[in-house]
Amino acid sequence: PRHIGASIARHETAATTKVKSMPSLFRFLFILATLAGVTMSGLYVLATRFEPEQQTISKPVHGVTIRNPQ
Repeated sequence: PRHIGASIARHETAATTKVKSMPSLFRFLFILATLAGVTMSGLYVLATRFEPEQQTISKPVHGVTIRNPQ
């Protein structure tokens, strides 16, 4: 009975170490997706919460003459 318990404990330890290790490609893609999500949510908040005030802008256009309608 002592031998059976030891093999189960060894099997559980081996299984948990396999779960903890993640391939570097998946880790890279997960970090990339997280950064993209944070960036896009930040841009969304900036676009919706902080809108600029509406202003009228008038600039003269050089070389254009306006005719008087008669």
